Amino acid sequence: MASEFVVDAHALIWFLEGNARLGQAAKLAMEDPSSALHLPIIALAEACWLWRRNDVRFRPFKICCVR
Repeated sequence: MASEFVVDAHALIWFLEGNARLGQAAKLAMEDPSSALHLPIIALAEACWLWRRNDVRFRPFKICCVR
C-alpha cells in the first residue's frame, strides 16, 4: 500500500528548488513514485504567487492527477 502525504507550500517550493531545507524523509517521500501526494490548492496557489513575484526560483511544472 502506498503512503499518503499532504504537501504544504514550503515543502513544494523547497523540493522544486532542490533546497537543502527540505528534510531527507520528505525528499524521499516526494521522490517515491509509489507515494500518494496530496497538494492543497491553497499551497499550490501560494507557490505560484511567490514564483510570479520572483520570490522563489524554480521552473514551471506540470501537475498530474492520478486516482
